[in-house]
Formats: sequence, structure tokens, C-alpha cells
Amino acid sequence: MMFDYSTIMLNIQNNLADYYSKNSLPCGEGKSLQFERTATEIIRDTFSSADRSSGYSQEYHSVEYLGGNVFPDVVVHIGTTGRKIGIEIKYHISGDNWKTKGNSTFASTQVDGLEEIYILFGKFDHNACAIKIRPYGECISGISITHNPRYDIDMDSKVDFCRKELGMSYDDLRQLEPEQRKIHINTYIAKTRYTAFSNINANDKKELITQAF
Repeated sequence: MMFDYSTIMLNIQNNLADYYSKNSLPCGEGKSLQFERTATEIIRDTFSSADRSSGYSQEYHSVEYLGGNVFPDVVVHIGTTGRKIGIEIKYHISGDNWKTKGNSTFASTQVDGLEEIYILFGKFDHNACAIKIRPYGECISGISITHNPRYDIDMDSKVDFCRKELGMSYDDLRQLEPEQRKIHINTYIAKTRYTAFSNINANDKKELITQAF
């Protein structure tokens, strides 16, 4: 039997929202880690329920929490097939919006072999909780440069940024070899962030040359 993972993800979203409607919100130090651990338990329970209702063993889907600097935070192993999907967990408290910073575009700590990656976003605002979960690639809205280029995440995004700006889907991009992925990312950055020296007016050229010396 094939599992409908979009339905399971929706159930995770609803179950997690229901949990926080009846229990305390993350508090004190380590709120983000508290949320990750609670979300992981809800993910595990939801998959166990889906397994039982489908006639499989309760742990057909094995949920592994990685956390830390590994991307994504949770890997779901599908039976003994070797197949797996990932779920990145985001905790958000700064403002009433569905935007945050995602992982590094170079994805040096990305788990290999994931068929799909979802993002689970918990928005905690004014002592209330709202949850959304969507495929990761659907939520990428741009690229920002911090110490490394990072994806901008918008859970309400309606544009396929990767296909439009990078020329391929996110799933295709993340499966490239690291150096190939960097080429696509750096080409986009160069195109959008920099201007050819020949296009600069004469006065600005003189100033830039002076600054360079």
C-alpha cells in the first residue's frame, strides 16, 4: 500500500496545533529545542497511527531526530526500503509572519538520499501557536547572504523560486554534487547582487579604483 504523505503531514500539522491548544507553550531557555522535541514526538506518534491504520507494524516508519547542525532535523525511514524523507523544524517568535531564514544553500550538512524534504514551522505570537507544514522547496522565496548564502523561507510563498531563478526545482538542485550546486547559487548571486565594472559611470569608477588602492 502506498502512503499519502501529504495527508500524514497535514495530520502532523493538526496534531501539533491541537497539542499546544491543550498544553503549555515552550518557555524559559531553549524554547526552540523544546519545540523540536515536542514536534518530533508528534511526528513519531502520527506516523505510528498511520502505520496501524494501514495494517503495517506500528514502527514501519522509523522517526530519527538529528537536530544540531544537521539538515534536516528529522529523518523518517520508510520500512526496510532504504527510502527516507526529511522534516526541518523551525521555531518562530519574532513577529506575526511566516518568514524565517532557512539552511545554507550549499547544504554541506544535508542528509543524503532524501526523497523529499518538508518544513514544519511553528509560529508563536501573543501567547498563541500556529503551525504550518509544506514541502521545503515550495517555501523558498529568495537567497540572503550572511556568512554563507541561505535560503529565505516564506510559508505563504506562491512562487517556485528555484525553478524561476535557478533554472531547476529545489529537489533537483539539492541532489546535485556540492560543487555543481555552488555554481548555480553563485551564478544567481553574481547576476542579482553585482554589476559589471564596465557598466559603472566614470566618477564611480574613479572612486572604486581609489578605494581599491
